[in-house]
Amino acid sequence: MPIPTIGGVSIDDTPNKVTFNTDPNPYEHQNWQKRHSVHKTIGGGQVIQDFGVFATDNVVRLESGAGQYIDEVVRAALNTRWMTRGATYRFQDYLGNDFTVFIKSFMPIIFRMGGGVAGAATQLYHYKMELQVVSIQSLYGVTYTGN
Repeated sequence: MPIPTIGGVSIDDTPNKVTFNTDPNPYEHQNWQKRHSVHKTIGGGQVIQDFGVFATDNVVRLESGAGQYIDEVVRAALNTRWMTRGATYRFQDYLGNDFTVFIKSFMPIIFRMGGGVAGAATQLYHYKMELQVVSIQSLYGVTYTGN
């Protein structure tokens, strides 16, 4: 029996959408590395070349913190998507972000609820996950017009 879902983060599209049981924490949804270079010049100066940021530079990092988890149903669904070679998925969150992502890594860490023998209904997992952004449809609920 799956546990109730109270999360606002999902991956994949309807009818295959997988909603996380609880919202991730920490959740790094805008983790861009700016494309730039710094060149030292004679006399202690420097020249900075700034090439800006591109949607494909963003990596979303999410994991479960204290009191957060996913159940066996969500773990199995995320694991299947992670293992699918070359697949990309729609990723949406409670901030209005809508990304197309590639699942770089997914690491479920089992813990058990209650003191008895755990069956599928009582297995809960902490997790760590990294998603490579392929494209951005909206950022904070606004249509993304950047690179």
